[in-house]
Amino acid sequence: MRRNLDGTVRYHLGVDINARRNRGVFAAESGKVSFVGERGNYGNVVEITLENKTVLRHAHLGEAMVTVGDKVNEGEVIGIAGTSGNAQGLPFEMEHLHFEVIGPNGQRIDPAAWLNDPNAPPPVTPEPKPDSTPDPVEQRKRIEETRQQRERTSNAN
Repeated sequence: MRRNLDGTVRYHLGVDINARRNRGVFAAESGKVSFVGERGNYGNVVEITLENKTVLRHAHLGEAMVTVGDKVNEGEVIGIAGTSGNAQGLPFEMEHLHFEVIGPNGQRIDPAAWLNDPNAPPPVTPEPKPDSTPDPVEQRKRIEETRQQRERTSNAN
């Protein structure tokens, strides 16, 4: 689970990997690109489907360097790191790659365990409860209002 800046709590179904903006993002495993585009809070996304139907989701990209249907090899550049989606507007635009592993039956797989050994059956994370995360635009408004309130309070003292 992850606590958002506005205090709400939500499930975090992936791992965030430090990634400097405008640097290459590499395929974690060989497979076929099954999705390229924007997915709400994920921002710009590249999804790779493996032979066993596991899907690897790479999110918050600045730019995709592949198209749907491309076959990619492990270690191949698939995109450029960025801060798209819910990574924007956070303090210092927290540069990171959000990485998820989705099993063949749609179950979420612990990506840290999968990265250590893709062949081992890693523990499955619980399915998310309905998302209580506010709309990103509303969330940014609340964050800005909080900052302004703090500034007014500190200037008054």
